[in-house]
Amino acid sequence: MSFHNWADHPLGVQEVIRVPARGNLFILADTNTWHGHPLSRPQIWRVFLAAGLAIRSQASLVPLLSITAGEKI
Repeated sequence: MSFHNWADHPLGVQEVIRVPARGNLFILADTNTWHGHPLSRPQIWRVFLAAGLAIRSQASLVPLLSITAGEKI
């Protein structure tokens, strides 16, 4: 729930997934922002893909909360 406060989102995701082994999941839950915003679901999708995560799921479970799950490949 702190992702929106990270200074560098791509670098932060790369650092988080640096240690876990291939096949492990990284699940990000944070505020759901609108399309075009740096933290929109499409932008988070691109950050995950650039970090080498295969997207397994992305959903808004409740208003203002987005969950994205990526598997380290």
